[in-house]
Amino acid sequence: MIVFRNYFKIIKKFLPIIIIYTTIFMFFAVMTTSFNSSTQFTVTKPNVGIVNNDNSLITETFIKYVESNAVIVDINNDENSLKDALFYRVVDYILIIPENYGKSLLTDLSLKIETMKVPDSYSSTYTEMLLNRFLNISNTYAKSGLDEATISSLILNDLESNTTVTTIESNNSNLEKINYFYNFANYTILAISILIVGMIINIYNNKNIKKRNLVSSISYKKINRELFLGNACLTTLIWAIYVLISLILYKETMFTYNGLLVIINSFLFSITALSIGTVVGNLVTSREAQNGIVNVIALGSSFLCGAFVPQQYLGETVLNIGKVFPSYWYIKNNNDIMLLNIFNFETLKPILINMVILIFYSILLFIITNVISKSRLKKS
Repeated sequence: MIVFRNYFKIIKKFLPIIIIYTTIFMFFAVMTTSFNSSTQFTVTKPNVGIVNNDNSLITETFIKYVESNAVIVDINNDENSLKDALFYRVVDYILIIPENYGKSLLTDLSLKIETMKVPDSYSSTYTEMLLNRFLNISNTYAKSGLDEATISSLILNDLESNTTVTTIESNNSNLEKINYFYNFANYTILAISILIVGMIINIYNNKNIKKRNLVSSISYKKINRELFLGNACLTTLIWAIYVLISLILYKETMFTYNGLLVIINSFLFSITALSIGTVVGNLVTSREAQNGIVNVIALGSSFLCGAFVPQQYLGETVLNIGKVFPSYWYIKNNNDIMLLNIFNFETLKPILINMVILIFYSILLFIITNVISKSRLKKS
């Protein structure tokens, strides 16, 4: 096991790279957890200005309704004051009720409430919803032929019916975080595997070292086996570090079927990343070129396949290009796993198919590596 022991002596030189990538990954993982940890819901009432030129019971009912759902701000009834109030965000919305509006509402509906609002404001949209709700209910009762007092009472009674919003703490938020965590790991696992595995293979492929190995008592096949074993141990160690981090951050959710499946999926992808690094190491002899390939494959596949931008936001053309890379199937599997609530063969079938695709990529890339290795051996 001489080659295997020497392998880990060489690895020590690359520890700073592993630490840097892991630290960057940890930073984004922790930041994501912090920003998405709150499940509190708070109702924010908009500031509304009302200019009331009418004196009717229905108008008073409307103002009471607005007061219960918004903050009424006193403003002067002149054009400049109204515009200034909106400009300086004193109010988000202004309602101007014309004279005889209540009477019109019960008869011909000829008069309308004039409105002024802050453009593209959520508060303005909410106030419009309040106004439309009142108008829909009042118009319904106006057609009934009842008197103003009865209609006002019925409207107020209906408008007091509200929906209570409660937030339920569940695993869904943690599943989203785990999904982002493992999707983003696509970049770091690929980058470390391609860079370090590629560089170590490159060291052993050095002409002088290779000639010494060929004339040694150790067979070339044994050297390759021990080198592969070292690379496999390194990849497994990197994968185990990320799994351990996820267990620390999301321990309760990781000990579920969803968590188990995403761990298996990431392990299969790590093997694929190892096979990609092996191919790159055998094809590319320059360290500078290897650094460039890391950026092309790791960064490129992360952008195209949904590691940085979720797949549902990517265009069809981009996703079709992304299907060429193993990262697409790994990330797609993560997304599908997080949606699982029922675990049986039918629901797991698409997940298993994607896992088989990852295994197929690994086998294909290892075959390519063997062909390249034998070709170089003959030349040597």
